[in-house]
Amino acid sequence: MKANEKEYQCIEISRIYRNQVVKNKLSKHKEDKLPLLMTPLDFEKHFNTDFKEIMRTNPIWKKGLFLLVISLFYIIIVPLLFFVGLYERVFGKKNNIEEELKSKYYINDKVSEVKLFSQFWNQKGLRDYGVDYFHLDGFTKLQQKECIYKWANILFNVDESTFENLYNELKQKQIEGARNFYEINPNAHISMASVESLLPKEIDKLHGRYIILKNDKTS
Repeated sequence: MKANEKEYQCIEISRIYRNQVVKNKLSKHKEDKLPLLMTPLDFEKHFNTDFKEIMRTNPIWKKGLFLLVISLFYIIIVPLLFFVGLYERVFGKKNNIEEELKSKYYINDKVSEVKLFSQFWNQKGLRDYGVDYFHLDGFTKLQQKECIYKWANILFNVDESTFENLYNELKQKQIEGARNFYEINPNAHISMASVESLLPKEIDKLHGRYIILKNDKTS
């Protein structure tokens, strides 16, 4: 079914964050491209070579040997990288990358009839955990928290103070749970769910459905 006014507001907020992730990934992709004319600084960046650290920690003879090897490598590799970079620009997936990312993070205005916050979040939010959501990487915890709050404010009129109290309460429970586990199992390891991943279900418990449908008596 099509989103109502409040759901549409939430979807638009989610789109803002999703578009930012796409923008960041495109920027990163542009930075990672091999330059046509590679300078020593470009060489250091793309081949992860820390020249300053090597020159600082090695004796003089090793520094000289290193500079000689790097100079020869640089002279040989730069012309080859020019043609690789040229090929990438002419025949590479320069437009496909953007289209793939936009498609990956795209969401439409269709929503479920199950009017639960967690269900809506799974469909249109910034969920990036779980088997079906791992591909949606790039969202920060802060972005997820902000988006959940904005949604809760729109759908349930939850104010910022109430939301922060809920967030801190869940966070404290996580800390206490981890502490209790390690007291009993000092040599073990536990992977705790993030507070952001717990918030949607917690909002379900506190507020139930955000819209009561006609002929629906089980709210």
